[in-house]
Amino acid sequence: MKELKNFKKKEHTIEESDKNIVKDYIGKYDGFSEDQLINALAMSVKNAKEDGSYSDEQMKSFIELVSPQLNDEQRKKLGNLVKLIEEDEI
Repeated sequence: MKELKNFKKKEHTIEESDKNIVKDYIGKYDGFSEDQLINALAMSVKNAKEDGSYSDEQMKSFIELVSPQLNDEQRKKLGNLVKLIEEDEI
């Protein structure tokens, strides 16, 4: 039990890590048009599926983080894009 005496819980959570990833992407894609963003997301998902690194959980986290930033029309477009992803159309 001595090994656990100095054990400390990590301060950051997965949620905070996801937020940092979103911030990085916001900086990377700043100035892109909506169509360019959709194409970039679609290509990213396609590449991740091809190399086996795609994760439904990461996609859900991404959507939860991004959705509050979007208006109703943008949320609808994102929802349509997610449907295409889930149906393996992308």
